[in-house]
Amino acid sequence: MNYLTTSLWFVAASTLQAATVWVALRYGLTVFNPGFTLSRLLVHLVFGQVAGYLLFNFFNGRARIPGISYGIIYGLFLWVIVALMIAPALNLITSPLKVGANATLTTLAAFLVYGIVAGYACEQAVKDSRAEETR
Repeated sequence: MNYLTTSLWFVAASTLQAATVWVALRYGLTVFNPGFTLSRLLVHLVFGQVAGYLLFNFFNGRARIPGISYGIIYGLFLWVIVALMIAPALNLITSPLKVGANATLTTLAAFLVYGIVAGYACEQAVKDSRAEETR
C-alpha cells in the first residue's frame, strides 16, 4: 500500500467535503456556516486523515462490497457522530438539525462526499496491498 497516495486521497476527500459546504453557503443554498478559517481547515484535514485510516483498517479485512458502498455508510455514520453529536456537544458548530432542512441536507451531502471518496481510496489501497502480497 502506498501511504502517500492514500493520504492524498483522504486530503482530497476532506477538501471536497469542505468545498461542498462552502459552495452551498456561497450560492445561498444554506445559512449553515461552520466558520471557515485556515486553522479550522488544517484541523479538518488532520481529522480527515484519521477518519480515512480508520475506514481503511475496517475495510481491509471486510472488502466484500465495493468501497463506495462502504464509503456511503461510513459517511452517514460520521455525519451522525460528528455533525449531530460531537461537534454540537463541544460547541464547535450548531447542530444542523437546529439550523434547518437545508443545513441538514448540506452537511449530510458533505459527509457522503467524504465517505464516497474515502471509500474509493480505501478500496484501491486494499487492492494494491493484496496485489503486493501475491507478488
